Amino acid sequence: MELAIASFLYDPAQVQVLETIAESSGLREPSCPIPRAASRISGIARRSVRGPGLDYRRIRALARQADFIVAHYAQFDRGFVERLMTSFRRATWLCSRDGIDWWAKGFESRALDELVAARGIENPSPHRAGGDAALLALLSCRPKHHKPYSCELLRKAGLIKTRRSGKLVRSRVAAKTAAAVISSRAIPGDHV
Repeated sequence: MELAIASFLYDPAQVQVLETIAESSGLREPSCPIPRAASRISGIARRSVRGPGLDYRRIRALARQADFIVAHYAQFDRGFVERLMTSFRRATWLCSRDGIDWWAKGFESRALDELVAARGIENPSPHRAGGDAALLALLSCRPKHHKPYSCELLRKAGLIKTRRSGKLVRSRVAAKTAAAVISSRAIPGDHV
């Protein structure tokens, strides 16, 4: 299993990502052999996952600072992460795949790789958890004459309320909120 987390500052009044604060990523040795097909796609071989594993203390520290956690397919990531670290059960999880109406915005797919490619965002590590940091860039995108994609996600989650003009009416998160983007990649057959 691979896990990546990026902590960032978010300004609800401006509905925008301000900056990335810290990042952490790592590999955890799976409980089963890694299929060759999975290795070809991800580039992760059995020898690359032997060793130190995930830095659970750092991952928990980054998550504790966050008012909310965003994952592109939160149901999947949340399941893995909560089995590894039960403290994540108290977190507010947002799903960027289901929490944003990508089709209404003209996209042909909700797949992260296709969304970032359509916006011209480089994803240096596709099919890897660390590559999903491209999600942060995607959430920051401000389509012409529209609010950033993150605005719809937070609004649908009830964390902010905006007027049609995009001005913030109410926020359940503090100004300059700390948040996190998290992504996991599982090895087929691995049991967390």
